[in-house]
Amino acid sequence: MKLKFTVAAISLLALGACSSEETCTPELLRTKTEDLSKAIEAFVTKEPTKAAEATAKLQKIVTDNSMGANARCKAVDEFRASIKG
Repeated sequence: MKLKFTVAAISLLALGACSSEETCTPELLRTKTEDLSKAIEAFVTKEPTKAAEATAKLQKIVTDNSMGANARCKAVDEFRASIKG
């Protein structure tokens, strides 16, 4: 499924997205993306018509190379809050 591939991609970004001077560490980003993955699966199960929208939003987070680590962590947090709320 495209969604699972995207979630895997964002997890891989966690490994190299943070430099040592940023507060969002690779481990923290990895934890956040794992939580986001679970939240997306639950969201898509409840709201299957919104799967494409959720996937597009996740892909934007994954592919936006202008984001620093802290911005990426913030985007993951905001996305998770929006689908859980």
